[in-house]
Amino acid sequence: MSTSPPIRQVSMARAVIVTCCAIFLITLDVTIVNVSLPAIGRTFDADTSELQWVVDAYTLVFASLMLSSGSLTDRLGSRRVFAAGLTIFLIGSVLCGLSPTVIALLVSRAIQGVGAAAALPASLSLLRECVEDPQERARAIALWAAGGTISLAAGPILSGVLTSSLGWQTIFFVNIPFALLGLWGLRSLPRSTGHYAKFDVSGQILAVIALASLTFAIIEVGETGLSSPQVLIGIAVFVVSAFWFLYVERRKETVVVPVDLASDRIFLGCLGVGTILNITNFGILFILALYFQDVRHTSALTAGMLFVPMMVTIGLGNLNVGRVTKRFGSRATIVAGLFIEAIGFAMFIATSSTEPLWVPVLSTIPVAIGVGIAAPPMMATLVGGVPPERVGLASGALNSSRQMGSVMGVAIFGLLITTAGGVVDAIRFASVMSVILLVVMAILAIPMLRPTEKQNEPLTQRAEEPAQS
Repeated sequence: MSTSPPIRQVSMARAVIVTCCAIFLITLDVTIVNVSLPAIGRTFDADTSELQWVVDAYTLVFASLMLSSGSLTDRLGSRRVFAAGLTIFLIGSVLCGLSPTVIALLVSRAIQGVGAAAALPASLSLLRECVEDPQERARAIALWAAGGTISLAAGPILSGVLTSSLGWQTIFFVNIPFALLGLWGLRSLPRSTGHYAKFDVSGQILAVIALASLTFAIIEVGETGLSSPQVLIGIAVFVVSAFWFLYVERRKETVVVPVDLASDRIFLGCLGVGTILNITNFGILFILALYFQDVRHTSALTAGMLFVPMMVTIGLGNLNVGRVTKRFGSRATIVAGLFIEAIGFAMFIATSSTEPLWVPVLSTIPVAIGVGIAAPPMMATLVGGVPPERVGLASGALNSSRQMGSVMGVAIFGLLITTAGGVVDAIRFASVMSVILLVVMAILAIPMLRPTEKQNEPLTQRAEEPAQS
């Protein structure tokens, strides 16, 4: 029997519900648009690059602002930042569904990204404040993480059902009740106060400029060619802003990522694994949504259902990887996951426009197994491999790098559609590239993720550290 007072139990339950609303929506809007892209393209007569931006306008802003959103939460207080973030996300969602042009849709998706970047770290901070008992906190964080896993699986299904029956606009309107529930439940949670935290304004601005210009150049090169003025300008802006970012960060006390942390092998190894996992996973999600509907002429509903085995497998992998990690260790599990995912992409190399639909669906299974078993131990390795006072900073950098991997995956896989001669050839080229990336990363991970003494601690103890930092 729990010794916690009833009021604490109510507060914990409400805190879990409120924060799960946020992570459910934030994760949902990463995947829910993919199946709806062909319908959006028909509505606005949008080309491939514009469809790429429908996905990337959200994840790019999300990834960029995640670099400093944790500091903002510390400065202003988690409840205030959470409320602001969820409200901005709600406004962006309504504007997405009402967008009269593709440009309006892209701007609205960027507004969603601003809200998501604010609400995600604030939601975890709220859990830390509302749930004081370490064991209860561990359960609360597990439920919070499960909200993201559920939405990952629900995204393609909801997208297919809503797009086929009510139109693609409703995939954004579905956010409204969840956002309102989160804001309503927030009223019953204890108020939080901020404390002084330095904010690296110049570093954040330069990071946004560098990431946005690089993404723009990659997407535009497929439409206008490498020598076009807009691509050359994008590359030039990226190079200048990236070098300026490095110069400024090395001369400042308050930085986005400290130099000593950026040179840590475990930190870099985890960032590398996380980035490659998201490049390959979200890249294939983008290109398969077009393949199923534009090449194989399935409905949006059918396309959504074809993603179910992949999403369910990822969720099952997340839930059961603990036993594998306990037996073989985190590093071996991560490396195995990367190789298994590479096998799945090797199967995609033979993709054609006439093969039975179960063939590409079958190929998604090893991809999903690899992602499902590699991601959780990768995050645990990061937590156990950096000093406790740096866990929050390292986690923010990891989340940002993974989201940036999603942006790059959509940009690069989309680029291949216009340069390789169509969706089918793009899948083949992308699969070869993914196999190379995954195998190289797996080989590099062996020395980079070599266990330390701290990583031999029980997983439950390590999982509590972010909440205490």
